[in-house]
Amino acid sequence: MTKCMPFAQGRRLRITELDNCGNPNGRYVVSKGFVSVGLSSESVSGTTIEPVNANGDLCYSLRSKDQFTRHTIEIEFCEVDPTLFNLVTNAELVEDWQGDEVGFQTLEGAADSNYALEVWAGVPGEDCPPESENPADSLGYILFPWVNPGVLGDFTVKNDAINFTVAGFTSAGSPWDVGPYDVMAQDASNTPGPLITPVNSLAHAYLAWTSVPAPDPFCGAVILS
Repeated sequence: MTKCMPFAQGRRLRITELDNCGNPNGRYVVSKGFVSVGLSSESVSGTTIEPVNANGDLCYSLRSKDQFTRHTIEIEFCEVDPTLFNLVTNAELVEDWQGDEVGFQTLEGAADSNYALEVWAGVPGEDCPPESENPADSLGYILFPWVNPGVLGDFTVKNDAINFTVAGFTSAGSPWDVGPYDVMAQDASNTPGPLITPVNSLAHAYLAWTSVPAPDPFCGAVILS
């Protein structure tokens, strides 16, 4: 069977810190304080070969296939979580006298670490899935297993909402495999577990439907166990 479904609205996102080899390592953040996650694709155009004969006529026209290289990602946030910005840019955390993380400062240069991005979207018409032994939902699950962080985008302080954007781009070669989280049902009882189909090492994005509810948001970061 094949399941077809529409995706609409963003419910949640999770940022997971990666080491230099793309392995989940260290901290993660779950947030619903985002406005949008934008995606564009980059590619290399295929080579065109069109020889012309001595009479000036085209002998033939041949073009090789375009080749996908990466996705460029832009995330717009309506909430400032200092730890999250520390994970997705080169921002350095700012603390108060109690040691609480109350802000961040942008630094010159590139970010040291990479991150994985997971996004949960709604599925219109399936807001009330059948009840089962475990809590069930109907969601679109989008994973970018290896994202190279960008920089904090332009923002304006004015008599309106102040949103912040960050950019990044994807890489292949991720060792994410089935992942460290329980995001997919493992049986008819909706028992949560890891991905059923592992992430291909050449994958830049992974999209699927899931009945496992999205994680609850929180402020700050949690260490991945």
